Amino acid sequence: MKYHFIGIGGIGMSAIAQYFALKGNDVSGSDRMYDSNPENIKFNILKEQGIKLYQQDGSKINNSIDRIVITPAIEMDNPDKERANELGIKICARTEVLAGIFNDFTRKIAVSGTSGKTTVTAMIVHCLNELGCDVTAFVGGFLNNKLKCEGLGNVCVGQSDICVIEADESDGRLELYKPSIGVITSLSNDHLDIEKMKQVIRGFSDNVEDVLIVNGDIKSLNTAINKSELKYIFGLSDDNNMQAKDIKLYGTYVKFYINGVSFRVNGPGIYTVMNALAACCVVEYIGFSLEKISRVLKSYKGVKRRFDILGEEGGVTVVDDYAHNPEKIYSAITAAKINRKRIMAVFQPHGYAPTKMMWSELVETFAKAIRVQDVLIILDVYYAGGTVDRSFSSSDIAAAVLKENRKLDVNYCHTREEALSKIKEESVSGDLILIMGARDETLSDYAADILKSIKYR
Repeated sequence: MKYHFIGIGGIGMSAIAQYFALKGNDVSGSDRMYDSNPENIKFNILKEQGIKLYQQDGSKINNSIDRIVITPAIEMDNPDKERANELGIKICARTEVLAGIFNDFTRKIAVSGTSGKTTVTAMIVHCLNELGCDVTAFVGGFLNNKLKCEGLGNVCVGQSDICVIEADESDGRLELYKPSIGVITSLSNDHLDIEKMKQVIRGFSDNVEDVLIVNGDIKSLNTAINKSELKYIFGLSDDNNMQAKDIKLYGTYVKFYINGVSFRVNGPGIYTVMNALAACCVVEYIGFSLEKISRVLKSYKGVKRRFDILGEEGGVTVVDDYAHNPEKIYSAITAAKINRKRIMAVFQPHGYAPTKMMWSELVETFAKAIRVQDVLIILDVYYAGGTVDRSFSSSDIAAAVLKENRKLDVNYCHTREEALSKIKEESVSGDLILIMGARDETLSDYAADILKSIKYR
């Protein structure tokens, strides 16, 4: 088959594209970021796998292509999409394509939820591969542990009958997946409001064939699913059957016990414990003891942009994180504060539509999580193009947070240079700089620039 991916630079799209290339298909793609930065390391890695990349101008769309793959982010007037429509080439949504691959496996593990699913998926993949299962996997992030397959680190093609996927709810079509094992990590506003998410989660849970694994500490899940159908409920409270006890939180790792078995897992904060519990449920159900899971989980190294510690200069630590919704932001800030007198949190909202939907929760989260000694810097909203309501700005968010608590050090910075200058001048030994935001891949470069500026100040 010959596939063309419109928006191939996206984390989910690049994973499927690599999978098809590794399976011997002819794969090409285009991306707006490629148009402006064709030498980006991500695109060079895709090219190394035999994937052909083109400008997104419609000129390379022809009748030799069997399938066009798109995401919901691709607009109607996209040149590649318009040309495909003119030629009558079949256009498939990313979710449809991934579901087609996934549903053909015998043992199918799908991880859903508004927070934690990338890390939980990565932990499951790491454990199963280390325990000899040789899984096929699609992960919504780049694993720091080397996967069996070459490439970006978000896909591997195994020889077993097990497939593990991160089931992204952003397009509201989780019902396309037919998992043997279904995981629900959390439920909150993100791409969809919480009532819509409940409907999506209910459709997902209804399709689970063997076992449903759910975070028992999230009460809003009670109305989304029928708990009598569960095999595993994980969490911290006593009514969960996969419970963590004697928890100790450190700056970069956690320690805890499950049923008397000790665990040490890389990653900060209580959310690392919760993610590990979800992963343990899956791997134990597959057939491995908690003792074996503990042994291999200890070598898990995390995922890029998930509390990714870039380094330390002059006693100042810089962390790059994907946090973008209130739940993730609160978790990241809470973890960053462990053993730190002060944090400087830099947040870039990840789009006008989601920012507007989560507005009140974002304000409440920052007002609650930021301490008087901390610094909060809010950058301009990331705008990826298209027709959206842009009648508000990040300065409005900063003003709203200050209205909640006038004692906080809250700053709106119109440019990254302005924020960088403030960090360079005001950061001192012992500080942790936390960069947060989604979709905009240049945030990682910006975090690296911050680390470099501190080094040479």
